[in-house]
Parts: sequence; structure tokens; C-alpha cells
Amino acid sequence: MKEKYTHPVELLIHSTTRIMSETSTGLISTGTGYYFNFAADGGNSIPCIVTNKHVVHGAVKGKFCLNKKNSDGSIDLGGHISLEFSNFESRWVKHPDANIDLAVFPIGPILHQAGRQNIVVHYTPLGERNIADANLLNTLPTMEDIIMIGYPNGIWDEKHNLPIIRRGITATHPKLPYNGKPEFLIDAACFPGSSGSPVF
Repeated sequence: MKEKYTHPVELLIHSTTRIMSETSTGLISTGTGYYFNFAADGGNSIPCIVTNKHVVHGAVKGKFCLNKKNSDGSIDLGGHISLEFSNFESRWVKHPDANIDLAVFPIGPILHQAGRQNIVVHYTPLGERNIADANLLNTLPTMEDIIMIGYPNGIWDEKHNLPIIRRGITATHPKLPYNGKPEFLIDAACFPGSSGSPVF
């Protein structure tokens, strides 16, 4: 029997989570985090949420939601667990280079704790295999369609804990270091809350 085809976007919409941060002055902001499995020794991986440092800067409280699976392994759309944290900023491991705006939150302990409570978390982790290598970049034209998955202006499907998908294009060639930095520009409708969104 043939396996049912699943469009990649149906997987990618489960690759992000909405991050809410609150500062000591009561300022509340939203951002996006994406799930990423970092390779570890022995073929294991370290599951994390990745976002921008500025999304969690100054946050004394924070919150994100994780989707759940049903007992048959299907996605429990509408069933998710909300996790709240104190000392939120200090829980993130920030990139040591001040010019690289990235931070990671290891979620392995959260997944283990959920498992002990018979909760199976559903998410689509990205990994090194999803990062474009030089061979792929060399095949791309300067202008390429992109999609960005996240929570612009904090907008989300609250009932199903799902993100918003936006489209755009590359504005500079992805293989060329823009102004000598290992980055490129995109042209897309980016709003506060989009920070931390993966670009595909």
C-alpha cells in the first residue's frame, strides 16, 4: 500500500512556537521560535527552540505552547500545553558573538517530563539537513520565492496553536555574503513578532 503524500508545508507549520515575553516594567512582546535538533555525540540530538536574542532580552517571564499527539499518534489539533517560566531570559543560551542575534532554549527536560505524564509532544524539528549548503545555493537564481512561518504582530490560530505563513522573495543572492557578512536580504512583509521565524 502506498504511503499518503504529505505536502512539506503541512509539516513545517509545526516547526515553530509563539513566544511571549514580559519585562520587569510589564512590557509584553511576542516573537517566534523554531524547533531545531542539534547533533550530539553517538548519533543523539539535543532538541531546542531557537529564536533571536532580542525576542527574550530583558524578559523576567515568558511563555510558549507545545502541541500534543493523540494516543494513535495523530496530531491533537486544539490540544496543547501552555508552559510559563520565570527568569525567562536567563533560561536561554545566547550565541557568544554579540553580532549574532540567536539564542536557544533546550527542551529535552520538558519533553521527558511530558512523557512521564503520558503526554507526547508533536513538533517538526529542523536540523542541519535543512540548512542550504553551497551546492544548493549555487543552483539558485538571485530572486527565489521564500516562505516565512511565524507570528507577525503576535497573530496566530489560538485554537489550534498554529502560526501564520507569509510569502516573499530573496532580495539579494543567498550565496553572496551581503556587505561581507554571512547573510542575505529578503523582501517579505515582516512585522514585530516575526523575529525568530525560519525562512524556507
